[in-house]
Amino acid sequence: MDWQEILDDIEDEQAVLFIGPEMIRLNGQSLHRHVREQLYRQFPDDILFHYDRDGIFLFRDEDAKVKAQKQVKRLYRQLPPDETLLQRLAAIPFHLIISLTPDTFLYDVFVNCGLNPHFHYFRSGESPDELPKPEKGRPLIYNLVGEVGHDESLVLDYDDVFNLMKDCLSNGLPTRISAQLQRASTYLFIGFDFEKWHTQMLLRFLSQRPGVSKLAIEGDRPGGDTSDFLVNQFKLNFAKGEADGESFFDSLYRHCRDEGILRPLANLYSGNQAKLMRLVYSGRLATAFEELLKQLQNEEDRSAITLLSARLNEIDRQKQDNRIDGRDYWVEWNKIAYSVIQTIKTQEHER
Repeated sequence: MDWQEILDDIEDEQAVLFIGPEMIRLNGQSLHRHVREQLYRQFPDDILFHYDRDGIFLFRDEDAKVKAQKQVKRLYRQLPPDETLLQRLAAIPFHLIISLTPDTFLYDVFVNCGLNPHFHYFRSGESPDELPKPEKGRPLIYNLVGEVGHDESLVLDYDDVFNLMKDCLSNGLPTRISAQLQRASTYLFIGFDFEKWHTQMLLRFLSQRPGVSKLAIEGDRPGGDTSDFLVNQFKLNFAKGEADGESFFDSLYRHCRDEGILRPLANLYSGNQAKLMRLVYSGRLATAFEELLKQLQNEEDRSAITLLSARLNEIDRQKQDNRIDGRDYWVEWNKIAYSVIQTIKTQEHER
């Protein structure tokens, strides 16, 4: 792996980062899958079928789809994103980040860290000259599959996927996005399920210019023939971390830090805060409660955490005894997790 070449491409605005729906995880699964499973459970009469492999629905009618669009926004608002991971992404000076998720988590972290990014999402029929030029000093975060605040932009069923593909193939992406993709030497993919056919369509769409290095994290590599197909057809390289215990992204962050090219961020979380937050994101709420109760000095915060712990124990008992529906359980679980994250964010400043 030629790390210096990758760093040079990032510095020269010739590297584009693609973020997939599997990147942010909560309780052992991606937020993307979590949202769709909750949607399917909450609207069993409105959703005729959930194509789990593709993450796409078949709705009973247009009214059912509109109802689901509104609920997606609520579900994303209930979820605590992995802000420690997103901060590291924000620090690496990519000038253009293309996201295949509808949330604004990364944009929010950029803003909270004192950065001033542009944000935009794909709109069918949009003027090709409407977007600002992506630059390291003011990067562009571009959502390709909609934005949760605009219901009609979400990609939820096959019609949405078809229209997105049709618009991209017939009209292309906005001029400034296309120009950056044309001049790029490196594409980096994080958090993609390469078994999905529309992910492979994206790779085909991006493979029209030869000579671009396409890198994905080794942990995202599918098995068997699919892996061979991706490597041979699209020249996609699955990259490992450089040191033991490091992912490719960890190594990239470390090299950027050692090279001195990371963006300075405000409002960074301490190592202890990051550790506690990762316990929550991985679903280990009980362990997070134990650690917090050892550290918190403020009696009010200790009481709040004790109550949240008791609340978690209660819904766990209800779930075990089949006294709570799965969808209601996860709504309550997310509320507890969100409250814990808010406590973690403030507790370091109180000590």
